[in-house]
Amino acid sequence: MPGQGWLPASSDRKGAVKEQLDRLLLDPSFQRSKRYPSLLRFLVFRTLDGEADSLKERILGIEVFGRRPDYDTNEDPIVRVTVAEVRKRIQKYYEDPRHKNELHIVLPTGSYVPVFEFPADSSVYPTAAQEERSSVFVPQ
Repeated sequence: MPGQGWLPASSDRKGAVKEQLDRLLLDPSFQRSKRYPSLLRFLVFRTLDGEADSLKERILGIEVFGRRPDYDTNEDPIVRVTVAEVRKRIQKYYEDPRHKNELHIVLPTGSYVPVFEFPADSSVYPTAAQEERSSVFVPQ
């Protein structure tokens, strides 16, 4: 089970998240699609850049999926459908025991803002966990 979410402050910690994102996107469930990796990369990079507030359905539709600014999110659920599928693929990735001790990238239900978590029982990131606990990130 993953540990507590955090928002990396240092460039080294942000680099660790980006490396984990690259590992995750190498998984076959992401490689067979252009849409899923594009969305997840956009969400992670915006969050790491301190722009999590901009992760709204309409903005994602426009900037990630090329929708017109006046598109109707009720008639075109591309963002919601894609995020739901990305969540499933992320969950499946981390269910594999080989990925148990990796840093986790999670898309909580009801949010487009990813949360970054250290594995609860991992000694891989103890210093980072202690260092970053003061900047715990909880999406709204």
